[in-house]
Amino acid sequence: QLVPPFKPQVTSETDTRYFDEEFTAQTITITPPEKCKSEIVHKHDVTMFIIKQSVRF
Repeated sequence: QLVPPFKPQVTSETDTRYFDEEFTAQTITITPPEKCKSEIVHKHDVTMFIIKQSVRF
């Protein structure tokens, strides 16, 4: 294991004193995350399974 060259002393989860104000003063824009491709594929697979099960030959 390596010893870090500098270990900041923080007082809370929101303590940002070691970050430059250039970054901490920026406006925050929260956007919803994109859907995961696997989630989309899974929904498609489930839909196709239901369709195939309902159509009997």
